[in-house]
Amino acid sequence: MHKFFCQLLLVKLRPFAEKIQGFIITLILAGFGVRIIKGIFTYTTQGELYQLFLLACSQRPGCRILEIGAHFGASSVYLAAGAALRNGNVYSVDTWMNDAMGNDQMQNTWEEFSRNTKAVSGNLTPIR
Repeated sequence: MHKFFCQLLLVKLRPFAEKIQGFIITLILAGFGVRIIKGIFTYTTQGELYQLFLLACSQRPGCRILEIGAHFGASSVYLAAGAALRNGNVYSVDTWMNDAMGNDQMQNTWEEFSRNTKAVSGNLTPIR
């Protein structure tokens, strides 16, 4: 009975815990001046973005993170903000021509990526 109750409690609290986690991460990002993160188009889910942030935060001080494929920069922002808390840096490699997105039309996404990642540019090195 006790095990069942604990499992039920965890299931019921999970959405609440995820909202708190998201709120805390949003506050941290706001400290970097990132307030419009939900306005960046991405195929990555909000939960996946949170996990990227937490993974970056868990790295050793001075870490270097490699991101291959950045699209419009949503994942780059989360990775770079997490790396910044560890005095680290993200190296983001992309053509910014949208040429690896399958069914999407080819377009130059560099300008939008640059705007979207401006707040974390001190911890982000784009490589074209």
